[in-house]
Amino acid sequence: MALLNELEKNQFLSPNEIADYLHCDRPTASVIIKNLEKKDWIYRKKDEKNAKYHKILITDTGKEVLQKVNSSVPQLTISPFDVLTSEESDQLFYLLSKCENRMKEIICSKENNNE
Repeated sequence: MALLNELEKNQFLSPNEIADYLHCDRPTASVIIKNLEKKDWIYRKKDEKNAKYHKILITDTGKEVLQKVNSSVPQLTISPFDVLTSEESDQLFYLLSKCENRMKEIICSKENNNE
């Protein structure tokens, strides 16, 4: 549902942006996109500027599903991040991204050592 929320918020995303958003590789994102297409929750549209690229958009059916889910789940009104300023949120995101990248480096180096 988070992906449908993101698509509705941004109007469309590229497959690469979806992979980044879901923190997965491109082939995994492609499988997810195909599964959501089969459910008629999203669809692909060729980019007008570059026919090689596709935009992924939410369908009316996807919007209906999203609205049903959002209306049935109580919305959280309190967030632990409410106490952070915009700058602090940006800094936290930067620091967490830096840690994530370092963890990926460590994992990759261990995988390369095992080969």
